[in-house]
Amino acid sequence: MDIITFMGRLHPLVVHLPIGILLLAGVFYVLARIPRFSFLEKALPMTLLIGALSAAGAALFGWLLSLGSNYDETTLFWHKWLGIGVALLSAFAFWWTTGPRKTPVVLLGLIVVVLSITGHLGGNLTHGADYLTQPLFGDEEVAARELPDSPDSILLYADLIHPVFEQKCLACHNETKQNGGLNMATWEDLEKGGSGGSVIGHHVWDSELLRRVRLSQSNSKFMPPKGEAMTFGEMQLLKWWLENGAPQDASLAALKMNDEIKEVLLHEFEIDLSPKAYVEKVSIEPLAETAFLALRKAGWDAQALAQTNHLIEVRPKGEDPITPAQMAALQEAKEHITWLHLGNTNIRDEDLQTISQFPNLTRLRLENTQITDQGLLYLLELQHLESLNLFGNAITDTGLGHLEKMASLKRIYLWQTETTDAGRESLQTNSPDLQLL
Repeated sequence: MDIITFMGRLHPLVVHLPIGILLLAGVFYVLARIPRFSFLEKALPMTLLIGALSAAGAALFGWLLSLGSNYDETTLFWHKWLGIGVALLSAFAFWWTTGPRKTPVVLLGLIVVVLSITGHLGGNLTHGADYLTQPLFGDEEVAARELPDSPDSILLYADLIHPVFEQKCLACHNETKQNGGLNMATWEDLEKGGSGGSVIGHHVWDSELLRRVRLSQSNSKFMPPKGEAMTFGEMQLLKWWLENGAPQDASLAALKMNDEIKEVLLHEFEIDLSPKAYVEKVSIEPLAETAFLALRKAGWDAQALAQTNHLIEVRPKGEDPITPAQMAALQEAKEHITWLHLGNTNIRDEDLQTISQFPNLTRLRLENTQITDQGLLYLLELQHLESLNLFGNAITDTGLGHLEKMASLKRIYLWQTETTDAGRESLQTNSPDLQLL
């Protein structure tokens, strides 16, 4: 039996007695100044005596509680000695009022002030320094946090794990209150562990962190003991972090993840890790209005693809042959062209040399033109080309060999070309994710 710990835990029960009784003494003193209630002056000595005795008892139980607990040393020091000061001041006030002397208002006022400060510090020890103000001002640091746009920039611990600790764990494991000797406010403190050693563990199932949050909520060791518990997704993320060695600085992109973790990241944190088309990731400044007008004046129909990235889609307005002046106008907007329609035109191999300089080109339609295997060599410069339509051109298996080198390609249209079944099968074998249409 741990009788000392048991008696120490009586402190929260006993401590409210001196608070109420000594405040009542202050009320008696004020009312006694009114002639109708002057008889309350006689009740002051007994009230102060009971207040002093209960304050001494609360101080004793509080001292016993501090022996087996882990609180901020500075706050605990002032709370303990101010509590003792309340007991001594109350005892002195009782002694003073037992004689013919009247109770000085300064002494009673000092008792109320010291009592209030002591109670405030006790609340800080138990609930944290922001317990009183948090409902009014909220947790600004957590609310203001925004995740980076790219998974490469999202740090698993700093951006995902630690915010969960802030919301679910720091009320009991912070700079001022350290249940079990554990402070989770910083990475360095978390690494130190608590009174029982490391809470991270060498293996995932050694982790006291994971064990405590997965206990039944009826278990006395379940964490957090009050407030909102960790969600299933947050527990799965914690487990995944521990399985990867509990890294401090690893980004999401650097870690291997299964479909379950991807679902957790999507639904719990709105992080979508599904592959995105190049046009969804690139962002450039808008094309100048004069360049837009020049394209249209040269015979091109140019339309913005999306307002977020300022890339454009271009196609000829009519059926007239493409002229060198038109190709020059295209080159002026090469940074912004991502979809280019040149099917059923007089485009030749040499024109593809110009088009190969379009850094953000993702779709190129060349159906029913005069393109050959030689022209496809120029397209190797297009590092982001995803879709290529070669329908109705004199492309052979040699051209397919060139296209094998384009890692960005996802779709190729090869109807009515001179390629063979063997050539297409070879391309499909070497590029299994490539769609041959």
